[in-house]
Amino acid sequence: MHSGVHHALATTWKRESARIVAAAARRVHDLGVAEEVAQDALVAALEHWPRDGIPQNPAAWLMTTALNRALDYLRRLKTAAAGQAAVAQADHRQDVVPRPQPEDLPGRTPPGRRRRGLQAGHREEVQEAV
Repeated sequence: MHSGVHHALATTWKRESARIVAAAARRVHDLGVAEEVAQDALVAALEHWPRDGIPQNPAAWLMTTALNRALDYLRRLKTAAAGQAAVAQADHRQDVVPRPQPEDLPGRTPPGRRRRGLQAGHREEVQEAV
């Protein structure tokens, strides 16, 4: 049984591997990753076919498995990018130094308070003059 599986897999791989890699490369836009997901499909076939039997269309099985692995890769990439963006945004919020307010500066009186102080002082001067 195993020799039949190995023969079918070797024959199918020899005939279809370039198409599988090309299809995966179109999906992930990275030849190295495409080769990895194609090889992952080959390993999956080595694990599943002896147990489940040779599929009716071995080439389609390998192609589907490789493309599913490519989608998994893209999802992981998207999730990682979203996580990195969230971390970067959180880091950015922590790095932002709040702008000091006038009342926080030593020796500075905010304009509104200064005006009220001047008005109060002016009233006292007017009352003294009367």
